[in-house]
Amino acid sequence: MSQPLPVGNFSWLTPEEVRDFNVFDYGKNSEVGFIVEVDLRCPKRLQLKTNDLPLAPEHLTITYDMLSPYSQRLCDKFNLKHILPSKKLT
Repeated sequence: MSQPLPVGNFSWLTPEEVRDFNVFDYGKNSEVGFIVEVDLRCPKRLQLKTNDLPLAPEHLTITYDMLSPYSQRLCDKFNLKHILPSKKLT
C-alpha cells in the first residue's frame, strides 16, 4: 500500500448505488475509495496452488469448541485453555 487507510467519514451505499456501482468509474488516484465484501469462487485448478496462501484471508477468533477433538485434548493436557479465544488469520 502506498497510502494510509482512512479512519473516518465512511458511509454505506444505497441499494441503487450498489446496483449501479462500477469500480472502473473511479481512477487509481481517486479521492473516493471502497471496501467491498464479495463471494469468491476459485477454480479447481487453482485450489491446490493456493492452499499455503489463501486468496482472501480473514481474521477469525478461534474458540475452544472450534478445535478438533485432538486439539481439545492437547489443550486440556497442557492446560492451554487460558490462551483461548485466540485471533488467527485464516
